[in-house]
Amino acid sequence: MQGRSLAPGAIIDINNDGKLEYILSTQQGNLLALDNDGEVIFDHQFDNRTINVTPAFGDVHGSSKNLEMVVTGGESGFTYCFSTSAIKDAISHWPTYRGNIQNTGSWFGLTKSNILRMVPVNLAWDKALAGEDIVFSIYNPNPSDEFFNANATCIRPDGSKQKSISKVIGKMGQLQMSVNFDIPGSYAFTWSLTDQKDRVLVKGEKEITIMPLSNERKLIEYAISELTIASQKVESILPLSAKALENQRLILELNAKILAIGSNQKSSANISMAKLVKDAKRALELSSIIEGATAFGQSTSLIAFEGTKWDSRNVGKQLPAMIENPLILSHDVVPGEHQPISLKLFNITNQTLQVKVEIGETEKNIKVTPLYSVLTLSSLGKNSWDALPEMDESGVISIPSLSTREVWMDVNIGEVKTGHHNITIHLYALNGAGVIDAPNNPHAVPAPETKVELTLNVLPFNMAPSGDFRLCTWSPSSGPVIEDLLAHGNNVFIIPQGRLTYKNDEFMDVDFTEIGDIIDQFEETDVFLLSYGLPAIKGEFGT
Repeated sequence: MQGRSLAPGAIIDINNDGKLEYILSTQQGNLLALDNDGEVIFDHQFDNRTINVTPAFGDVHGSSKNLEMVVTGGESGFTYCFSTSAIKDAISHWPTYRGNIQNTGSWFGLTKSNILRMVPVNLAWDKALAGEDIVFSIYNPNPSDEFFNANATCIRPDGSKQKSISKVIGKMGQLQMSVNFDIPGSYAFTWSLTDQKDRVLVKGEKEITIMPLSNERKLIEYAISELTIASQKVESILPLSAKALENQRLILELNAKILAIGSNQKSSANISMAKLVKDAKRALELSSIIEGATAFGQSTSLIAFEGTKWDSRNVGKQLPAMIENPLILSHDVVPGEHQPISLKLFNITNQTLQVKVEIGETEKNIKVTPLYSVLTLSSLGKNSWDALPEMDESGVISIPSLSTREVWMDVNIGEVKTGHHNITIHLYALNGAGVIDAPNNPHAVPAPETKVELTLNVLPFNMAPSGDFRLCTWSPSSGPVIEDLLAHGNNVFIIPQGRLTYKNDEFMDVDFTEIGDIIDQFEETDVFLLSYGLPAIKGEFGT
């Protein structure tokens, strides 16, 4: 330990191991986290004393999946925010100064933290919103190959019942329950976890009183207020973004008025309000993003970010979790590989941006081909961004106001040296901030630039030549079709898992006797057998 502390620390499961940790600040400026054994698992050194500081845990970022830790820097006069691994429903007994936001300073004893639990995340009268499920978070400290049944029931004020059921396997799980809060009154919830013999392991109950649409109206009013404040804050630096926020405010206000005047049918009103709730939450994110963008100067028009990969459904609505310019990316690659790299581009102005994509100098055997996603309809009639045509010689794509578009870089790695290879991707907003609204000739104003610095870490081995491996993923693992596939050159086949054997919880061997007949049919053939699925290994991942 480094020095003394005159303030209580925080008690919370900071690393999701099912055990409580103690986080405190010391006189010599150390922010420490101690585990159950008193070992230091985190140590941050401030430049000044932090003797009277209690860390506080909460959801600061809003869009992150975990809690943040906020600490005042003692005598520095600054406040610091640290990201943590603590989940939003982490076990906590003292998460802030004097225990809670009411500053009661009351602690009712240490309860066992490493227990099976099922906890409602947003089941509260002031959190229920149209279109959002009630979520139950499930934690199993001793996962195995057996599953639990999670059940939740809601009895509405009119006596009707809604129910949700799900199987839970592994350490963490979630049960989502759709509830229509369209009747004023009391909503009674019960929930439970049962094993495969229907024995109740965990149960709980809670009753909340709801006045339909009151939370939604408060959220919308708050979003409108935040849009107004953000627009005024950024106007002197980012006038185009200020106009975009003002447009969002007007649209949100108008839709709220239309809904208030509109249909008397509860179901359609609830659906419309659910959409308005999504719009209000997105408006709050937009306000925060654009306020943050002011730090990058008056020409800021475009934000590049990675976003969610391989999700072709909601590309246009994705928003950056943080703002970087340049955006720093790093990928491990091997010679002979085509590495697909997705970039999301978010337009923070009030007009459709024309963005030119240019690839900086690359080494002789590295070729980068830019492609772009095109909006299409899936077989279910839903929007999808699956198509990936190459960009034409102009390299320009259009991005609507406050929307995101996706470009892909097909990086073809030829014979290059092992190690790091750097590529710069230039993104020019041709009609961005300061260009079209320039006082004189717009062509004399350089287009605002957003950069992406890409590092390729070339690993010391090569890809197998194309055609060396042939696999039919739809093939069964046995039967007459195997002989036909072998005759056509297939040399990779999928087989079931072997059975893991244990003695006194100690791993002994993998027993493949149950799939011996499958293996025997490949005798005297040169093939690869891939076992699919997750084996029933006892213990936690990573051990």
